[in-house]
Amino acid sequence: GTRYECDWTSLFMKMPRMRRMVVQGKVWTMLPSPVWPQSLVDLSVNSCSLRGAPEVDKFGGARCLSRLDLTGTDCDDMVLQTICEKLPLLRVLVLDRTAVTFRRFCAQLPRDLRVLSLRCLDPVDPALCASLKVGGVRKLLLRGTGSTSAMVDALNTSGALQTLCFLDLSQTMIGDVGVAMTMAAETASAMRTLYLGGIGASAKALPKACAPLEGLFLDKNPRIFLQPNPLSDRGLDQLRVLSLSSCKLRDPGVERMARWLGALPLEKLLLHNNRLTDHGAMTIGWHLGSCPLRVLGLSNNRVGDEGFTKLMETFVCPAQAVSFLDISSNVLTDCALQCLASMVAAGGRLRVVKLDANDLGSDAGAAASAAEFLARSPSVKLQLAGCP
Repeated sequence: GTRYECDWTSLFMKMPRMRRMVVQGKVWTMLPSPVWPQSLVDLSVNSCSLRGAPEVDKFGGARCLSRLDLTGTDCDDMVLQTICEKLPLLRVLVLDRTAVTFRRFCAQLPRDLRVLSLRCLDPVDPALCASLKVGGVRKLLLRGTGSTSAMVDALNTSGALQTLCFLDLSQTMIGDVGVAMTMAAETASAMRTLYLGGIGASAKALPKACAPLEGLFLDKNPRIFLQPNPLSDRGLDQLRVLSLSSCKLRDPGVERMARWLGALPLEKLLLHNNRLTDHGAMTIGWHLGSCPLRVLGLSNNRVGDEGFTKLMETFVCPAQAVSFLDISSNVLTDCALQCLASMVAAGGRLRVVKLDANDLGSDAGAAASAAEFLARSPSVKLQLAGCP
């Protein structure tokens, strides 16, 4: 609520190399039309009003911007049109939680635009898809927009899928029809990363993928895994990143997919909140030892010391590439901490271990000695928040 009296032009002249600026709330309304530093390429204007010509005119001097974040602003289609006309070099545009619908503005996106984020908007008009094709957008985020299969159909028929390599449709209402159209579209040959979390899809919605997907996120879709190993024959043999968190897999689900997972070139596997026990962790250790894993996420499960030891023996050694392990909120004890200390002493590439919210600390002497050893190891960052 404080009004800052400041000569903004003089201030910017003293910072000729400033590349990023964040303006929030009423500060934007207090800001006169400044002479922006020519080095400014990233501007975030959040949670403020952009109604009226004076507020929009402030963007006129920032023609070198390549990234603009308008999250939470009072910005509609007409305001956006005016802003885009003033910023022809934009490559990244973030419009999360704004009033933009693209019903009145859909053909004047900057031609160099490559990333468009529309998360948590009201349903976006499918007419947007035509301008995506013209602008050459590569990365589109529609998470939480309420989009239906009509949006996916528009992306396909307009040819926009030909240029998209990253598409986030999580928490939308595209349903099984939308999933099938997205994965089976022959025009989506450039697609590499696909987010489909929390859409309630079933296994029958997963056709054989036409694109060589490298990243697939199916979090919060337990219906997909009601049938055994639903991903093995879907043309997903090139996956490097796979996220199946909150899918109610349990140990049998992981066991059924273990051989298929072990044959993938996986670098990142996320299985948070799947009710896995020691058996599930040991299955991962037995079958995924040949994968070039760098990141393994198993938080919010029921893995104990036995399963943790198997994971350490498999992935934390000089021959393995795992550098990040998240096994927080499980049922580990001090034995796990001692095992970790001994494995780190033997070498390996492990850099970050998250053990938060585990039952560590009951054996004060052993835990203290192991923690002291890890503290002396500058190569490993250990997180123990929420432990006794």
